[in-house]
Amino acid sequence: GSSFTVEHVEGIDPRYEGLIKRLVGDGWEEPFVRACFSDSQTVFIPKLTVIGPKKKISSKGWYTWVNTAESAQACRDFMAKYGTIIQAAETKYGVDKEVIAALIRCETQHGTVTGNYHVFSAYASTALVSDSEYLNRNISNGTDGYGETKSGKRQAASQEEYIRARSAKKSSWAYRELKNLLQMEKGGHVQMLSIYGSWAGAFGWGQFLPSSYL
Repeated sequence: GSSFTVEHVEGIDPRYEGLIKRLVGDGWEEPFVRACFSDSQTVFIPKLTVIGPKKKISSKGWYTWVNTAESAQACRDFMAKYGTIIQAAETKYGVDKEVIAALIRCETQHGTVTGNYHVFSAYASTALVSDSEYLNRNISNGTDGYGETKSGKRQAASQEEYIRARSAKKSSWAYRELKNLLQMEKGGHVQMLSIYGSWAGAFGWGQFLPSSYL
């Protein structure tokens, strides 16, 4: 994965106090929640509180590396190695074994690149993006430089509207996934604080979100 900065304090990071109170208010036991946030693996990831201005981004070429003879052979090798398990999955769930092999190739190169973001911390950090401190900073950065002309003001207003809406949506989504992750822990499915994955909190060979996992 890409390099990125994390910030760690002993005990509970004060930036998470509002989030902790919100979780407790939604019915989660406070000792359990505080134990998660005070764990030595829990960090704050600054880059996940950044929402930039709206830009046109082309996805052309993102997955061209998958559609190659090399990938096809890698999938054949993967099916040969895990044939019994994949066949059992196909029989039980009705998903073709070729699709399973191709999905895992596309997502993590058959489990070799699964991500290095602490998943709990990724959701906790992203859930803060709509807090006034980060929202105001992102709006200031995202609307700077448009000038005082009528056109500039209109573009700045459009960017502010986008950043506000994007922040609210992203924060709400991260909070829901954080609760799903807590549910996975409570249900005994995983050791939640040991999971590492992508910046978006996707984990495992198939890169699923907690909601998809559940």
